[in-house]
Amino acid sequence: MPARQAAAQVRALLADAPRRRDLLIEHLHALQDRFGHLTPEHLAALADEMQLATDEVVAIASSWPHFEQLATGVAGPSALAVRVCRGLSCELAGGLRLRQDLARRLGPDARVTSAPCMGRCEQAPAVLVGRHPVPCATAARVADAVAEGAVDHEPEGYVGFSQYRAAGGYRLLAACMQGERAVGAVVDALDSCGPGSDGSRAARRWRSVREAPAPRLVAVDAGGGEAGDFRDRLYLERDPHRLLEGMLVAAWAVGAQAAYLHLRADWHGCRKLLEQELARLRADPPAAGLPHIELRRSAGRPGAGAADAMIAALQGGARGSGGSDLFGRPTLAHDVETLYWLRQLLEDGTDWFRHKGVNGRQGLRSHAVSGRVQLPGLKLAPVASTAQELVDEHCGGMADGHALYAVVRPGAAAPLLPADLVDTPLAEGRLPHAPALVVLSGHDRAAVAARHLLQQRADGQELCPACRAGAAEAVLLLQGTRPPRARLAALAEQIGADCRCGEGPALAEPLASLLRHFPHELR
Repeated sequence: MPARQAAAQVRALLADAPRRRDLLIEHLHALQDRFGHLTPEHLAALADEMQLATDEVVAIASSWPHFEQLATGVAGPSALAVRVCRGLSCELAGGLRLRQDLARRLGPDARVTSAPCMGRCEQAPAVLVGRHPVPCATAARVADAVAEGAVDHEPEGYVGFSQYRAAGGYRLLAACMQGERAVGAVVDALDSCGPGSDGSRAARRWRSVREAPAPRLVAVDAGGGEAGDFRDRLYLERDPHRLLEGMLVAAWAVGAQAAYLHLRADWHGCRKLLEQELARLRADPPAAGLPHIELRRSAGRPGAGAADAMIAALQGGARGSGGSDLFGRPTLAHDVETLYWLRQLLEDGTDWFRHKGVNGRQGLRSHAVSGRVQLPGLKLAPVASTAQELVDEHCGGMADGHALYAVVRPGAAAPLLPADLVDTPLAEGRLPHAPALVVLSGHDRAAVAARHLLQQRADGQELCPACRAGAAEAVLLLQGTRPPRARLAALAEQIGADCRCGEGPALAEPLASLLRHFPHELR
């Protein structure tokens, strides 16, 4: 493509959008949205528009796995992209076989590829046709979506601005901003949620940021958590203003001048509904003086260091360049769940929350449960529930023909817990703070789950060479029917000893728990 043509296309695409450095990730998204990929000519033109070095823009685009770059002179793919999730739950549900079937069935009409966990594990196997999600996908359903041209995600069935306001929404925020509630009382209420919740930790962060010099910021990570975790998506798809009100109350409490909502890039429906609802909120604010709100897209997959990755992306930098504060200002980096429940906590009082606990712990926690259960989905359960209680009392038991074999926390430090330990409270160290659980049955092998977890980490750009090489070797060994126990044990020790990125202990955990609890699968 001629440089002049690329420059004209980039200029027209950006139109009157600011050319600020912190918007680089957003502008890269806009280019990929429009053309389906990034070309050297477009990257050079974008660098020129933003007055950045071309090499720097190329390096930043290369550091984030969401972006697809083409070499000079290589034509971009013209076929429709059909992405099949390769997350653990989707693989258990036949994702690999589905990819093969789709490649044969769709032929040149579509480009069938695999994708990292899409955060749709309760819909396994999950597929995206363009931006259109196909839940519980079959080859026939995906082929129908392709034939019908269903390539966008139109959100529906959520609580919109008018409905939320009619049900009392934003009264809490108005009371806070109009001086009817004191900051100290709000933070104390959050703190009183007790040791079984995230409230105490959140309250400490709120106090720390409020005491820091202004200007201050809030940054909320929506969907940047670990693989297998779809909680944030379901919260946003059901009741987005509950999160937005919680975020604005937090911004008021710490005295923030702006709030950034960092959204997972492949949750296209969430982005569309948030854009619509934020516009309605700005047009009819519940109180004067709302902080500036920006919705930004992530550019990476979930994994370790999500908060730092969020800060890096919001600043338009490469992964690993974030630090803990946005633009060098005191920043309250926050999760979604605590903010989502903040309104109910403050309006109904903390007793409703604290009295829900079991096994000596206080409060409730949501769990994203998927795998071999009757009713996968988002489950709100007492903090110290056991995996067995989650399965039996919240998921309708195991799927027909399946018996519980193991549960997996599919995140950064991803242990595998055998069936004889699933009666241990999750808050007691076996699977601490496990927001996502994948349930395995006797039809599955723990070694296959360990291989899957290591594979998704081996692909990670945040790993040092030693950790990446150790994970890659472990993946190869785990492909066998009876992997060698001695070499896997040596690798688990070696990864921890040679690590230079800080990820070694977490990376070795799938191997360690496989060796500890499932030696019968090894030789």
